[in-house]
Amino acid sequence: MHNNLQAFCTRTGLDSLLILFSIGTLIAQTDFAAEADQAFEKDAYSTSAQEYIKAYAKVKDIEEKGRIAFMAGESFRMMLEPAAAEEWYDKAIGLRYGTEDPSVYLAYGDVMRSQQAFDDAIEWYIAYKENGGDAAVADARVEQSDNDALELDEPSSRYIVENLLLLNSDGYDYGLGYSSKKSDEVVFASSRESSAGSGEDPITGQSYMDLFRSEQDKKGR
Repeated sequence: MHNNLQAFCTRTGLDSLLILFSIGTLIAQTDFAAEADQAFEKDAYSTSAQEYIKAYAKVKDIEEKGRIAFMAGESFRMMLEPAAAEEWYDKAIGLRYGTEDPSVYLAYGDVMRSQQAFDDAIEWYIAYKENGGDAAVADARVEQSDNDALELDEPSSRYIVENLLLLNSDGYDYGLGYSSKKSDEVVFASSRESSAGSGEDPITGQSYMDLFRSEQDKKGR
């Protein structure tokens, strides 16, 4: 009787240890992406992208791995880095994440459209629709892709937009506006390396932005 009770207690203790170990493993695995999720919620997309990449290498659960890949893609999309976003959406779909969340197909279509790959974009919008996504949203995106492709081939505008290499940089340049009555001076925001101050913006992964001014000379430069 005593030996049987001891054996029962030993087995019960072992079972408890196994349960605690399993719970601990699940918690540890969930925590791999905790910092990345927190950063993404705070719009710190550069930080979240790097943290998701780190978590992706550690997580074994296929469903969670697919979610992390999708969120890495979302981080890069929000940073306006469509090629990197495309790479991570591709990983997520390869892990069958799209069966749980069809929005990955919609996001994939958006990054392909931003790269002017309109036929590929339309295919992903159709995939979004076929996997339970909002049909009206998918149809609107397909129509927009067709219109964008047509506009690229036959521009309706009288104006031609060209890259002004003397002003544009590898950083984020935006928000340009005239700052003189003669419209010969502009001010714009930029994260270029010549920005003052130190530190890295967790949203972009680049320098914090400053305002820059540029004046046009008599030759139009």
